[in-house]
Amino acid sequence: MPDLRRFDWTDLHPNERDAMVEWVRSLGYDPKDIAVRFAVTRDSAGRWAVHLTRHILDANGSLRLDVAADEVVSRPVVVETDPATWPAFLLTTTEETH
Repeated sequence: MPDLRRFDWTDLHPNERDAMVEWVRSLGYDPKDIAVRFAVTRDSAGRWAVHLTRHILDANGSLRLDVAADEVVSRPVVVETDPATWPAFLLTTTEETH
């Protein structure tokens, strides 16, 4: 059975947020472009992935708005990742779910 753990950056302690910022950068993304909610999953084969939502920016660097839907345009980002690269708090919280 797959594991799923959801997070919200606003619920993290400042040191955890700092660790997430560095980790997201290490994955090749600008943390300012990433939505506050994210998830970590493990599939039935044991592969771990982080699920991020990346906001799309316009030519001026502002969030692109889908006027018809009245929401920010975004794209899902799923990165298979080795838990050895995770911030320590992610290891602790995912171990609690097992």
